[in-house]
Amino acid sequence: MKNLLDHGSIWLEHKDYPGYLFCPEGKALQLKPTFRLVTERFGKAKRYLQWRIKKNNKWSYPNAHRIIAEIFVHNPDSKPCVNHLNGNKLDSRSENLEWVTHKENAVHSFKVLGNIGLKGEKNPMSKL
Repeated sequence: MKNLLDHGSIWLEHKDYPGYLFCPEGKALQLKPTFRLVTERFGKAKRYLQWRIKKNNKWSYPNAHRIIAEIFVHNPDSKPCVNHLNGNKLDSRSENLEWVTHKENAVHSFKVLGNIGLKGEKNPMSKL
């Protein structure tokens, strides 16, 4: 695992997850008890890449893109959402992430990705 750290990438710790290092390529490394890559999984609800991380002696499953953005993507306007520029929710590299508002995220979804809103009975929130 040492060669991962020697590869020229920047590995930084997140304030909420001590004992783990994260790099801008979207990888996580557990420091104790041994150096090893953190297990990845796909979230059930929205299909984002998540990591299995131990926090306060309990397993936690944070979204990878959120942690990478908080560490490596500058957010001068304190925007609340993280957007994947290429639309691929599994691509959590810092160069593919940007901070946006909820509205900017929705506009990106419609204009750039071509997602359409569900109207009428196709919308799961509709009342028939």
